[in-house]
Amino acid sequence: MSRLKTTCATGLLLLSLHGAAIAQAHPVAALVDGQRTAQQELERIRQYRQQHRNSQRHYEPARQAQQNKFKGQSCLSYDRLELVGVSLVKPDAILPSVDECLNADRLNQLSRELTALYLEHGYLHNVFVFEPIGQILYLRVTEGRVAKISGQDAIVNADMLFPGLIGKPLRIHTLDQGLDHTDKFFSNKVSVDVKLQPGGDIELQMRNQSRGRAGGYVGLDNNGNKGTGRWTARAGLVIDSPFSLSDSIMISASQSLGSKPFSLYNRSLAFHYSVPYGYWDFSVFGSISQYRDQLFIHENRYVLDGRTWQAGLRANYVFTRGSNHVSSVYGQLEQVSARGRFEKSVIYLQSPVMVSAQIGWTHLRVLPDGVMWTDVAYEQGLSWKQGYADIYKRSYRNFSLAFNAQFYHRRGQHTWHHEHELLARYSPHLLPAIKQLDLLDKYAVRGFRRMSTSAEKAVVLRNNLYLGQQQGSLTIRPYVGLDIGMQKSNRSRNEKPRWAHSWSIGLKLNAHNGLDARVEFSKGRLHDHNGSWGDHALSLNLSQRF
Repeated sequence: MSRLKTTCATGLLLLSLHGAAIAQAHPVAALVDGQRTAQQELERIRQYRQQHRNSQRHYEPARQAQQNKFKGQSCLSYDRLELVGVSLVKPDAILPSVDECLNADRLNQLSRELTALYLEHGYLHNVFVFEPIGQILYLRVTEGRVAKISGQDAIVNADMLFPGLIGKPLRIHTLDQGLDHTDKFFSNKVSVDVKLQPGGDIELQMRNQSRGRAGGYVGLDNNGNKGTGRWTARAGLVIDSPFSLSDSIMISASQSLGSKPFSLYNRSLAFHYSVPYGYWDFSVFGSISQYRDQLFIHENRYVLDGRTWQAGLRANYVFTRGSNHVSSVYGQLEQVSARGRFEKSVIYLQSPVMVSAQIGWTHLRVLPDGVMWTDVAYEQGLSWKQGYADIYKRSYRNFSLAFNAQFYHRRGQHTWHHEHELLARYSPHLLPAIKQLDLLDKYAVRGFRRMSTSAEKAVVLRNNLYLGQQQGSLTIRPYVGLDIGMQKSNRSRNEKPRWAHSWSIGLKLNAHNGLDARVEFSKGRLHDHNGSWGDHALSLNLSQRF
């Protein structure tokens, strides 16, 4: 009887949506948006952390090798030259040949090339001393090693940032990696002084400019769903090193502000905790969202409600880095559980429980006038999962690509900033909407407020051009945007692709006291084999960091 009731309720819902899933997509949007709120809250945390860390990075020109100066061009009276104490690099290619003349120019060249060789491998402090003994000229190298790390406190934990570094050579990459972990701090800015001691010993003195352990933000925007209320209140809290491990935890929450916030709502809560260990970073995350909306069919009122929760573990390893690039690989295990109901009857196709494993590669490149970031991931749905819909119990494959490039150009008193973002998703399998890419989402093709369309195969290109100007403590950045995207569903082989495009104009204001505001008007158009539909959106955002 319960199954019959559910089938009838679902049939009534589908009948109300037939022929209107694109042009009048409010019922679909209520279901999908409500389930995606938990994911979007986590994605907002990840984007915030990534943008915050990217803002700490600056292009570093190539380091110049220090030189020993010798004078005179005549050959010195030594039979040969020998290197002593070299263990970290292989200098064979730069050593003088047996019969080569050892004059001042050649010794200066050797000093430069040996220093450059150490720097190329990331080693900072190495002492060179020429010692003549009889007819042999020795070049004695003292390879610097870390003897002490000072300046630790309750926030800066050197054992987690630089594990096992005492007694080992100092590599600039290891130093940068440890400081990278501290870039996620919200209220603390960590730097390090490298102090050279006699005999090649090195002391690292940590310095922390602290404004406390906690910070956060409160915000208000009108990006919510029409049924539960356009206006949404948001808040976030960041705690630096809560367990004195140089770790970090971020908690964020959102609540719709409709006319009936306790009977019709869309709310979420998410957290992200990470702890570093050298070139590793381990994190655990989770989120939960609830929604309740209403649908009118032939003057009858029906209630849609549901909840979604998500939890996972992630490990990230930096396998190579230089002065201006970082590459890492990661693995992730995640479970997503969603339940959607129509008049208290479960909608099976909108109620999957999915477990997936993911591996990925990220690369960050800092340029003299910008930064580029790439993320490529492969997700494998595991068969040991459950759910209401049998069609989603099979394993699946899902590929994703995210690319972001930002460039800055200074022209007089103005700074031109252009940003390009490419998003792509591909899966050969049929996936629930919660795992698809919504082409008309505010994070994809902008300008669509009343429509929603998702698919397993999609690509989106977003572009913004900003003109920045400083007015006292206020940064003013008017901008224009252009988005385009295409998608194709796996529902049937005859499914035709849909594509959408939009343009945007907006204004961003950033104050030194942490107040941020943005207003944006977007207009878009969606095309498929049945025709085209237009829509527009006015987005307002206000936030205060503290």
